[in-house]
Amino acid sequence: MNSSTSERRSREIKPLDLCQKELHRLFMLCDGQLFWKVKRRSVSPGDLAGALQSNGYWRIGINGRSYKRSRLVWLYVHGVDSYPRFIDHINRDRSDDRIENLRLATHAENQRNRSWGISRCRYVYLDGNRWRARVSTDHGRMSLGRFSSEEEAIAAVQNWELAIG
Repeated sequence: MNSSTSERRSREIKPLDLCQKELHRLFMLCDGQLFWKVKRRSVSPGDLAGALQSNGYWRIGINGRSYKRSRLVWLYVHGVDSYPRFIDHINRDRSDDRIENLRLATHAENQRNRSWGISRCRYVYLDGNRWRARVSTDHGRMSLGRFSSEEEAIAAVQNWELAIG
């Protein structure tokens, strides 16, 4: 398997095998955090569920499977799985799973809200000693080119945004 195939697979989401009723039985939701209602192996009722991962997302283990907390919160509140769409954190804080900070998004929409680093423009980043402009569409990533200045790269992104409407 090449790196682009594994990268694509890591972006794929799968339907949850849980329902809202089961989540309500297991958890209490408070301000975007899930707390256990039932005694489990190493947790007591009232304990915060899950762990903060190095990538900034909270994950919760249920019956031997690991789930992103944001997807569980969405299902807990709305009663429907986000599948096949992604859960986007509006304020870009991956650990902020308050329902008012979550929205459904396609992969491209989710990437548009991504923080890209030091640039003032979300689609522009420093690639070695040149500025790269790269955007995400529903069909994958598209490079707009590499530029000698951040301003040139930002202009390329602005022209692309005008062209797509």
